[in-house]
Amino acid sequence: MDKAVILFSTYNNERNIEPCLRSCMGQNYKDLHIVIADDGSEDRTVEVIHTLAAGSSVPVTVLELPHGERGVARVRAVEGARQLGAEYILVLDSDMILAEHLIQQGVEYFDDHQDTGALVIPEEAYTEADNFFSKVKVFERNVINNAGETLGKRSIEAARFWRMSSYESTGGFNAEQIAFEEIQPTLRYLEAGGVIRRAVFTRIYHDEKQVYLKDVLRKKAYYFSVMARTMS
Repeated sequence: MDKAVILFSTYNNERNIEPCLRSCMGQNYKDLHIVIADDGSEDRTVEVIHTLAAGSSVPVTVLELPHGERGVARVRAVEGARQLGAEYILVLDSDMILAEHLIQQGVEYFDDHQDTGALVIPEEAYTEADNFFSKVKVFERNVINNAGETLGKRSIEAARFWRMSSYESTGGFNAEQIAFEEIQPTLRYLEAGGVIRRAVFTRIYHDEKQVYLKDVLRKKAYYFSVMARTMS
């Protein structure tokens, strides 16, 4: 059985990390490993991860890094997966929850579709908050993520489940890029003639949490402030 590695980065995420990690540890794929790159959290994130990992049958590797940009942590997590001999990688955000059997079903799909290098996993956004902007964000996410199996070159979705060889052929994530970094390997792979499909047989549930207008404006202001660096 080929090794699969779930990887993600964290930063001050003690309140949201448990559902994500439990969904990863609950996958039924036998040769599975989890790699988490913590970006210098100042809360109890790492402690919570170690506590949960202690009771898991799935091995969990925690890379404790100094605080920097998210891209650096993500690249380090991929390096950790490579060192483990991963044949497949699933790249997550730490506020995502996996559907049951996602890894097993994804690997079986790759086995049956040898031309496919990566999969976009449809995201179903949700929130327990009931304020207006939280509901708007969930609505927006669910509208744009409702499509069929075929992925066109104009898609704005990023592939998350990769054959490791296909991912590496793209050059991977750029550790210095701090916006739109997730979609770059997808675009490069498609431009090189690679095949990416949407895994309509499964889901990732994405917790959008509570969002206020000030949060939206703060995030957009940050991305605009680094736009020149991002484009370069």
